[in-house]
Amino acid sequence: MDALLPGLMAELRYEDEESVLQAITKLSNDEHVRTAIMAGIVSRGFVVNHSDSDYSDPGILYVTSSICAVGCEKLPHDDACRPVRSGQVLESVYLDHELGELNAMAAAEGLEFNEEEPYVLDIDLDYFHSEKAIEPDDPATFYRLVRNAVAVTIATEPEYVKLCRDEGSSVSGESLLQRMKQHLQAAMT
Repeated sequence: MDALLPGLMAELRYEDEESVLQAITKLSNDEHVRTAIMAGIVSRGFVVNHSDSDYSDPGILYVTSSICAVGCEKLPHDDACRPVRSGQVLESVYLDHELGELNAMAAAEGLEFNEEEPYVLDIDLDYFHSEKAIEPDDPATFYRLVRNAVAVTIATEPEYVKLCRDEGSSVSGESLLQRMKQHLQAAMT
C-alpha cells in the first residue's frame, strides 16, 4: 500500500468519476480509509475491527479490536471465544468499550473522537461473521453512531464475508446488506 498510494494519489481526479472508480478497484481491506485521509477527504480515522490488536498512526489513524467478547474471563482466549466475540460486535457494550479504547488512544495524543463533529460511518460487511453479529440485543450505540454521522458508507465485500464468517454461519454479503439497510432505517426513525 505504501508503494501504491503515491501513484494512485497522483492519478486520482475527484471530478472524474471514472478516475475515482479506477482508484477504488485498486484498494482493499480498509485501504480506502487511509487513502481518504491522505487525499484530505477526511482528517483522521477511528476503526473497530477484528485484528486482535490495537495500533495507531498518531494523529491520523486509530485502530482497535478486543481479543474477546467484553466480559469474557476465560484465559487464555482461544478458538471457542471467536464466535462469542463475533456475536457481540454490534452490541452497545462492545461498541462502547471499543469507542473508549479509541478515545484513550487519541487522548494520549491530545485528540478525541467527538460525535458532535462531522464524521463518516464506514461499515464493512465482513465485520459481521454470523447471524448473531447482525442481530444485536442492544443496538443503541450503533444507532446513535448512525444518526450522528454525516454519511454512512457500506462496503459489501461478498468474498470476504464468506471467507471470514464463523463456522456454521450462512451469512452472505446480500443477506447482511439487507439487514444493515433495515438497521439504518430503524436508526433514523
